[in-house]
Amino acid sequence: MILITSVAVINVDPLWRSIGLGTGLVILSTGLTVFVTVLMYRLAPAATAPALALLYLLKVVVMGWYLLSVGAPDWLHSLGFAISVAAGLVLSWLVLAPIAMRASSVLASEYTAVVRAKEEQAAAEAQAESPTILDGNSSEPTEGGEHDRA
Repeated sequence: MILITSVAVINVDPLWRSIGLGTGLVILSTGLTVFVTVLMYRLAPAATAPALALLYLLKVVVMGWYLLSVGAPDWLHSLGFAISVAAGLVLSWLVLAPIAMRASSVLASEYTAVVRAKEEQAAAEAQAESPTILDGNSSEPTEGGEHDRA
Protein backbone atom coordinates (compact mmCIF):
# COMPACT_ATOMS: atom_id res chain seq x y z
CA MET A 1 0.00 0.00 0.00
CA ILE A 2 2.75 2.40 0.99
CA LEU A 3 4.73 1.53 -2.12
CA ILE A 4 1.77 2.09 -4.43
CA THR A 5 0.95 5.38 -2.73
CA SER A 6 4.54 6.62 -2.85
CA VAL A 7 4.91 5.69 -6.52
CA ALA A 8 1.60 7.41 -7.27
CA VAL A 9 2.77 10.79 -5.95
CA ILE A 10 5.96 10.79 -8.02
CA ASN A 11 5.39 12.93 -11.08
CA VAL A 12 7.06 10.92 -13.86
CA ASP A 13 5.96 9.13 -16.99
CA PRO A 14 3.37 6.37 -16.25
CA LEU A 15 5.64 3.76 -17.89
CA TRP A 16 8.48 4.53 -15.45
CA ARG A 17 6.04 4.59 -12.53
CA SER A 18 4.76 1.17 -13.53
CA ILE A 19 8.29 -0.19 -13.87
CA GLY A 20 9.18 1.23 -10.46
CA LEU A 21 6.06 -0.25 -8.90
CA GLY A 22 6.67 -3.71 -10.40
CA THR A 23 10.30 -3.74 -9.35
CA GLY A 24 9.46 -2.42 -5.90
CA LEU A 25 6.79 -5.06 -5.34
CA VAL A 26 9.17 -7.87 -6.26
CA ILE A 27 11.93 -6.49 -4.03
CA LEU A 28 9.52 -5.95 -1.15
CA SER A 29 7.90 -9.37 -1.48
CA THR A 30 11.18 -11.25 -1.88
CA GLY A 31 12.83 -9.34 0.94
CA LEU A 32 9.91 -10.00 3.26
CA THR A 33 9.99 -13.71 2.40
CA VAL A 34 13.73 -13.94 3.05
CA PHE A 35 13.37 -12.01 6.33
CA VAL A 36 10.55 -14.24 7.61
CA THR A 37 12.43 -17.38 6.56
CA VAL A 38 15.63 -16.40 8.37
CA LEU A 39 13.81 -15.13 11.46
CA MET A 40 11.54 -18.14 11.83
CA TYR A 41 14.30 -20.65 11.14
CA ARG A 42 16.37 -19.14 13.95
CA LEU A 43 13.48 -18.89 16.41
CA ALA A 44 11.46 -22.01 15.64
CA PRO A 45 12.61 -24.11 12.66
CA ALA A 46 9.48 -26.27 12.69
CA ALA A 47 7.29 -23.18 12.29
CA THR A 48 9.11 -21.84 9.21
CA ALA A 49 6.88 -23.50 6.61
CA PRO A 50 3.58 -22.46 8.29
CA ALA A 51 4.90 -18.91 8.68
CA LEU A 52 5.76 -18.76 4.98
CA ALA A 53 2.32 -20.11 4.08
CA LEU A 54 0.72 -17.45 6.28
CA LEU A 55 2.91 -14.76 4.72
CA TYR A 56 1.90 -15.89 1.24
CA LEU A 57 -1.75 -15.85 2.19
CA LEU A 58 -1.37 -12.39 3.70
CA LYS A 59 0.34 -11.05 0.56
CA VAL A 60 -2.34 -12.52 -1.69
CA VAL A 61 -5.23 -11.29 0.47
CA VAL A 62 -3.84 -7.76 0.85
CA MET A 63 -3.01 -7.36 -2.83
CA GLY A 64 -6.29 -8.96 -3.84
CA TRP A 65 -8.23 -6.68 -1.51
CA TYR A 66 -6.44 -3.65 -2.87
CA LEU A 67 -7.00 -4.55 -6.51
CA LEU A 68 -10.65 -5.53 -5.97
CA SER A 69 -11.69 -2.67 -3.71
CA VAL A 70 -9.49 0.20 -4.84
CA GLY A 71 -8.66 -1.04 -8.31
CA ALA A 72 -5.60 -0.59 -10.45
CA PRO A 73 -4.38 3.01 -10.68
CA ASP A 74 -5.18 4.87 -13.90
CA TRP A 75 -1.52 5.54 -14.56
CA LEU A 76 -0.53 1.85 -14.41
CA HIS A 77 1.09 0.76 -17.66
CA SER A 78 0.27 -2.96 -17.77
CA LEU A 79 3.04 -4.07 -20.11
CA GLY A 80 5.76 -2.12 -18.29
CA PHE A 81 4.54 -3.43 -14.95
CA ALA A 82 4.41 -7.06 -16.17
CA ILE A 83 7.88 -6.92 -17.75
CA SER A 84 9.43 -5.33 -14.65
CA VAL A 85 7.83 -7.94 -12.36
CA ALA A 86 9.02 -10.79 -14.58
CA ALA A 87 12.54 -9.37 -14.84
CA GLY A 88 12.64 -8.70 -11.09
CA LEU A 89 11.60 -12.28 -10.32
CA VAL A 90 14.22 -13.75 -12.64
CA LEU A 91 16.93 -11.53 -11.15
CA SER A 92 15.90 -12.36 -7.59
CA TRP A 93 15.97 -16.07 -8.40
CA LEU A 94 19.44 -15.71 -9.95
CA VAL A 95 20.68 -13.92 -6.83
CA LEU A 96 18.94 -16.09 -4.24
CA ALA A 97 19.51 -19.51 -5.86
CA PRO A 98 23.25 -19.67 -5.07
CA ILE A 99 22.58 -18.43 -1.54
CA ALA A 100 19.90 -21.08 -1.04
CA MET A 101 22.15 -23.81 -2.45
CA ARG A 102 24.99 -22.78 -0.13
CA ALA A 103 22.65 -22.68 2.87
CA SER A 104 21.20 -26.07 1.93
CA SER A 105 24.63 -27.68 1.68
CA VAL A 106 25.61 -26.25 5.08
CA LEU A 107 22.38 -27.51 6.63
CA ALA A 108 22.84 -30.91 4.99
CA SER A 109 26.38 -31.25 6.32
CA GLU A 110 25.25 -30.17 9.81
CA TYR A 111 22.40 -32.67 9.66
CA THR A 112 24.78 -35.43 8.56
CA ALA A 113 27.12 -34.59 11.44
CA VAL A 114 24.26 -34.73 13.95
CA VAL A 115 23.02 -38.07 12.58
CA ARG A 116 26.56 -39.49 12.64
CA ALA A 117 27.05 -38.33 16.25
CA LYS A 118 23.75 -39.94 17.30
CA GLU A 119 24.70 -43.20 15.58
CA GLU A 120 28.10 -43.21 17.29
CA GLN A 121 26.47 -42.50 20.65
CA ALA A 122 23.96 -45.33 20.14
CA ALA A 123 26.76 -47.70 19.12
CA ALA A 124 28.79 -46.73 22.19
CA GLU A 125 25.78 -47.28 24.46
CA ALA A 126 25.05 -50.63 22.82
CA GLN A 127 28.67 -51.68 23.23
CA ALA A 128 28.65 -50.65 26.89
CA GLU A 129 25.52 -52.74 27.52
CA SER A 130 26.80 -55.89 25.75
CA PRO A 131 28.45 -58.60 27.93
CA THR A 132 32.21 -58.70 27.87
CA ILE A 133 33.83 -61.70 26.23
CA LEU A 134 36.51 -63.55 28.17
CA ASP A 135 40.01 -63.63 26.79
CA GLY A 136 40.77 -66.67 24.71
CA ASN A 137 38.58 -68.87 22.58
CA SER A 138 34.95 -68.37 23.50
CA SER A 139 33.98 -71.73 22.03
CA GLU A 140 35.93 -73.63 24.68
CA PRO A 141 33.91 -74.77 27.66
CA THR A 142 34.32 -72.88 30.89
CA GLU A 143 34.20 -74.31 34.33
CA GLY A 144 31.00 -76.20 34.72
CA GLY A 145 30.86 -77.10 31.02
CA GLU A 146 28.91 -74.00 29.91
CA HIS A 147 29.76 -71.85 26.92
CA ASP A 148 30.02 -68.05 26.93
CA ARG A 149 27.73 -67.93 23.94
CA ALA A 150 24.01 -67.69 24.40
